[in-house]
Amino acid sequence: MKKSLFISMACLLAAGARGEVEGSFRSPPESARPYTFYHFMNGNISEPAITKDLEAFAANGIGGLSLFEINWHTPHGGVYFDSKEFHSAVEYMLAEASRLGLDVSIKNHSGWSSTGAAWVTPEQSMKKLVWSEKKIKAGQNGIRLEQPKALHDFYRDIAVLAFPTPDDADYRLAHWFEKALDGHLAKERTGEKKMSDRNFPPSFDKAPADGVIALEEVLDLSGKMDASGKLNWSPKSGEWTVIRFGSTTTGEMNRPASDGANGLEIDKMSRAVADVYWEKFLDKIVAYGKGHRAFSTFLIDSYEVGHQNWTDGFDLEFKKRAGYDLIPHLVCVTGRILESTETSERVLWDLRRTAADLVYENYFLYFTEKCHQNGLKMELESYGWGPFEASRVAQLADIPVTEFWQNKAHDPWADALGFQWTAQMMSSAAHLTGRKVVGAEAYTRMKGDWKMHPYVMKIRGDRAFARGINRLIFHSAAHNPFPDEVKPGMTMGQFGFQGARNNTWFYGSKVWKEYIARCQSIFQQGEYVSDFLYLYGDERGFNCFYKEKELSEPWLPGHKFNMADIGTLDRLFVDKNGNVRVTYKGKTLPNVYEMLVMKRTVLMTPDTAKKLGALVEEGASVYCDRPIRTPRLKDAEKNDAALNALLKKYWDSGKIRPLSDLDAGIKAITPDCEMADKMQYAHHKVGDADFYFVSNQTYDSRDEKVTFRIAGRLPELWNPETGETMPAPNWRRTKDGRTQVDLEFDPADSIFVVFRKPTNQTEKVSPKIEYKEAGKITGDWTVTFDPTFGPKEPQPFRELIAWNEHSNEKIKHFSGTASYRKTVAVSDPDAELVLDLGDVQIMARVLVNGKDLGVLWKPPFRVSLSGALRKGKNELEIRVTNLWVNRLIGDAALPETGKRSKWKNEAYERFPDWVLNGTAIPEGHRHTFAPWNHYDKGGELVPSGLLGPVRLMKRVELP
Repeated sequence: MKKSLFISMACLLAAGARGEVEGSFRSPPESARPYTFYHFMNGNISEPAITKDLEAFAANGIGGLSLFEINWHTPHGGVYFDSKEFHSAVEYMLAEASRLGLDVSIKNHSGWSSTGAAWVTPEQSMKKLVWSEKKIKAGQNGIRLEQPKALHDFYRDIAVLAFPTPDDADYRLAHWFEKALDGHLAKERTGEKKMSDRNFPPSFDKAPADGVIALEEVLDLSGKMDASGKLNWSPKSGEWTVIRFGSTTTGEMNRPASDGANGLEIDKMSRAVADVYWEKFLDKIVAYGKGHRAFSTFLIDSYEVGHQNWTDGFDLEFKKRAGYDLIPHLVCVTGRILESTETSERVLWDLRRTAADLVYENYFLYFTEKCHQNGLKMELESYGWGPFEASRVAQLADIPVTEFWQNKAHDPWADALGFQWTAQMMSSAAHLTGRKVVGAEAYTRMKGDWKMHPYVMKIRGDRAFARGINRLIFHSAAHNPFPDEVKPGMTMGQFGFQGARNNTWFYGSKVWKEYIARCQSIFQQGEYVSDFLYLYGDERGFNCFYKEKELSEPWLPGHKFNMADIGTLDRLFVDKNGNVRVTYKGKTLPNVYEMLVMKRTVLMTPDTAKKLGALVEEGASVYCDRPIRTPRLKDAEKNDAALNALLKKYWDSGKIRPLSDLDAGIKAITPDCEMADKMQYAHHKVGDADFYFVSNQTYDSRDEKVTFRIAGRLPELWNPETGETMPAPNWRRTKDGRTQVDLEFDPADSIFVVFRKPTNQTEKVSPKIEYKEAGKITGDWTVTFDPTFGPKEPQPFRELIAWNEHSNEKIKHFSGTASYRKTVAVSDPDAELVLDLGDVQIMARVLVNGKDLGVLWKPPFRVSLSGALRKGKNELEIRVTNLWVNRLIGDAALPETGKRSKWKNEAYERFPDWVLNGTAIPEGHRHTFAPWNHYDKGGELVPSGLLGPVRLMKRVELP
């Protein structure tokens, strides 16, 4: 909201006691603060430096941290993962965090994905099916079956199957390797490194008759092969295909682990292996962590280690769950057609569902149970390319966490479709289980080139708030073990927005973090309001990564939705008003859904169809395309008949409407918040009050009329940048009974529009307030730079120019904070004057006569001078901070003493001696150091400094 408006209307602030919500908005609790990822980089750890890091976090608005231990092309620092020294450092960190009031979660292994270690044996690792094939003709005896390809010298036989070779022996089911969860084959055949679920929907192509294998002709010859692979069997006639099936490790490793910590990923389908992992590592942390109140949570990051389709006893679990013997049906895993295309698809669906259930139960659920047994919470980024139902897993999390990226500093609108969906899914998991905190790995960057700062990040963060996120977890702040003179210092390799204490603007960014905390204090209370509930159906067996463009936010103007897996259907009922409601653990959740929408429903179980029909009978509005058949093989004919009866009753009758009618159905529902393009909103109910967060998603000032689905209550404006609240000066009741509020937005601005007090008013009209120029501040400035990176003596600036355009090389390449000083004469100190700095690159702290007026971090760079001025001469100081970019480019032209990596010239094989030892920088060498080099000599410098014009502004009331 325009700061000028709040300055001019300060007298309207309500006096006296404030409610609890308003109090927490003005002074947010520590739990509402943003958190940060905190990375120990490849054994480079210093306990004194941990204290400096954490003290900086606590003093500058960070509420907690997630500890990772990783390596990204960083020379090892000597402290090995899981060593005595490592655990000593972790416990020291927990003690310091407890002292400082910081909350701590700890990543469950070395690396960011997923759960692995050097001690994990192939037997304990993720497993996959492998096979070798041989064609045998009648009369051939003593054939030796080649052992299938094994990884890490690990192989176990499963079965030997034989069948008459079809005439069309090359015919295969479409996308069979993906449907069989064979990620390695998928990569070999498609080049796709990360196998999603998009090719899981069934094929309805009819297989050629001469390419089909009859189940009754499949022979199990497992008992006829000896240990050497020799087969004691020969067909009586014709040519037969013999397949030797076995399992090996998938070979997936934890990534990117520190030196000595890299190892195989644990079997995600085995609780016994999970127990070993806990005993060898996590239980150690639990033992000493219990003594420190800061330690609250274990974290499992996004899943990036691929699929597995086997574990010891998988065939037995399959039979128990799918109801038939998998072994003769293993032919389907090779892509061959068994009985029919439909039969093969059904078998592979059963295989995927069994895999997803086992991973859910024995990995995600079991880890969560183990956390709870130890009095800890589980934090999950439960999405990725793996065999699990992402939404189902997300609902396990005590703290569901998503992520969002901002790879281009000044392009916050680039928004990967996959991360739109993970944000929606993870926030929905909290909304559908009554949990209050939804985290987001925030502002992740592939190129951590020091160009990010709070203003350019704000739009992207506000969009995350609009999607239901209420705890930003910064990516990232690497632990900086080096002496204080080493700047910028340690980074997470090439990644992140560089949120650690040695970033130039870190200490000035507390006001940005206070803004975040005020927003999150509201978002972590009450309920997120959604009009629609989307469920993802039985079609694929599981949904691991929502990436297809099935639904896009522009289709839902003015509305919000939650989304979940088909299992959530069991917790739905219809209230007396015909709205869909959700229960969780026997409790009805507050949100009311106008409609239920089903996606991915080509396949549907009779149970699902019956439940949808029951909801419709009770008055719910349900949109779902007509399914084609059921998914499972067992009792397929019976189940298809049951489904068809339900389709006639509910779909063919029009009681359940197709998705082609959805657009019209949405338009028939009054928008919750109607606004212009390039704006975002979120609606929270806190008690009887409605809080609408409205964000300007542009870098332009704009005046907008925003209409809310609220009647009979006064609109208030709550400014999360300042904590100020005031009645909305201009609003009206619309003809259809809603409330329209006039809002004035600064660039990248946001405001809470709050409705809590009843009124009989139908409108309010107030004069528009603006600030007009009362005088320019011109003439000489004295500018003092930090002598570490700039001139040692104060510099006269005859006019305001960008540092990067200055003729003095030390100023041109300066990075840090410089102080502009000037004496300004004021004749009327009681006038309502505002200081406007014009263009600032990138941040400024203003002091008048020694009084600190705070940090300005986004346009307009404007601050009230009320109470700071005196008649006559006034001492004005403006401390301007820029980015590290220009100094790093300047240093790129200078020699260095470190040794660059042969593989990545951007990284180091050995750090410079002066960095490691804290000795003096060699004369004429680089003054800066970071483990990753983003810039070369002669790179493009970025605008820096106070550019102005600097003006005094005065309040003017427009007619």
